[in-house]
Amino acid sequence: MPTKEIESDQSNLISSITPVTKKTSFPQVSPMEVIPIPQQTYENKLKKKRNATAKGKTAILTDSPYKNKLQQQKLNQKIKLIKKEKTINRKLFKKPKIKKKK
Repeated sequence: MPTKEIESDQSNLISSITPVTKKTSFPQVSPMEVIPIPQQTYENKLKKKRNATAKGKTAILTDSPYKNKLQQQKLNQKIKLIKKEKTINRKLFKKPKIKKKK
C-alpha cells in the first residue's frame, strides 16, 4: 500500500512539473526576431568618429608667420560660415511664370 501512494504522489509531481502547453494557431516568435540586437556596421563606425580639430603647435603667438597663419585660418572659417548662411537663405519655391498674351 505505501508503494501505491508513493507512485501516485510521483505521478502527481511529474504532471505538476511539466508545463502544459496550449496549442495555438500563432507561431512562437523569439524576442531576437522581433527586435534584433543592433550590429556595428562600417557606416556607424564612420559616423561615430569625431572630427578632431587640427592641433596647433607650440609657438610664440606674436611670431609673425604663425600669427599670420592663425589669422588666415580664422578668416577662412568666417568666410565658410558666411557662404553657408548664403546657401541656407535661398528661396525654396519659385514664383510661377505668367505668360503674356500677344
